[in-house]
Amino acid sequence: MTKFAIIGGGALGEQFLNFIQAKYTNPEFVFFDDVLTEQKTQNVMPFNSYVEDKFTDYVFCIGLGYRHLRKKLEITEQLEQLQRQQITFVHPTCFQSSSAKIEAGTFVYPMSNIDKNVRIGRGTLINNSVVISHDSTIGDACYLSPSVVICGQVEIGECTFVGAGSIISNGIKIGKNVVIGIGSVVNKDVPDNCSAVGNPVKILNKRLILK
Repeated sequence: MTKFAIIGGGALGEQFLNFIQAKYTNPEFVFFDDVLTEQKTQNVMPFNSYVEDKFTDYVFCIGLGYRHLRKKLEITEQLEQLQRQQITFVHPTCFQSSSAKIEAGTFVYPMSNIDKNVRIGRGTLINNSVVISHDSTIGDACYLSPSVVICGQVEIGECTFVGAGSIISNGIKIGKNVVIGIGSVVNKDVPDNCSAVGNPVKILNKRLILK
């Protein structure tokens, strides 16, 4: 029996559990979440206890959402240092080219399309019906919302959020720690540590607040 450790017991952690239960027969699991611990929910441990030796043989996934991408990357690197196994999940309805590479800790949701020579980093979430075209690179701990379309030869840096329905044009480079607003058409490069929104996209002088 495979044992799974889900760091974060919110809505995203529950989604990950549903995917795992659909793929594996009667999996054993534990959540690490301080809020659920206070509620005395079963199969829940304090958040930071995932580092304890008794969880060495568990397969980990990090159920932290788009507001916590930097924290997600920190935990990903910590799990690597602890030599803990992390799940890589690709939904069976997703098309994945044989030349595409998806790193540990990444979840790919239903009906997505991962084209040839695509590289997706650690701990990234690819939501429903996302298209990532040929020779594109997605960094660690990114969050691509539903129906995002990424054209060919795009580069996206770590811990970047792309809002639902956005389109990233061919050859565009998006930096790290970027927020792209819903429905944006990104037809120019976006530097690190900023927000951008609109059609065509405009870089803002303030950071978008994700709700």
